[in-house]
Amino acid sequence: MKEDVGKRYAAEGMELFRMRIPLCEVIRSMYLLRRTLWLFVVNESDFDSALQLHQMRELNDRVILFFDRAEYYVIRGYMEEMNRKIKELWNLKQEDTEKIFFYQFILIKQ
Repeated sequence: MKEDVGKRYAAEGMELFRMRIPLCEVIRSMYLLRRTLWLFVVNESDFDSALQLHQMRELNDRVILFFDRAEYYVIRGYMEEMNRKIKELWNLKQEDTEKIFFYQFILIKQ
């Protein structure tokens, strides 16, 4: 499951870079999606007991964990594609782009 999330959202990040969507807008949209999802869950729920409240809190924790993972891999994929494009455009080596990105990318196998 974690590996599937990583592959899926890294690929999404790469595609969003190719679509020329700014990274800040990508992350903002994920925040809005998470917030919209949570408001829907809260508005559609009927709290009758402490158990239901506890279940809601647990659901919230799981949703946050999922989105945190997804955001990490979206950013990672976006930066991997950015790194690839920079090397292509300016004919740079990996050592050159490491000076920009501060570390060597470990590409996620598609």
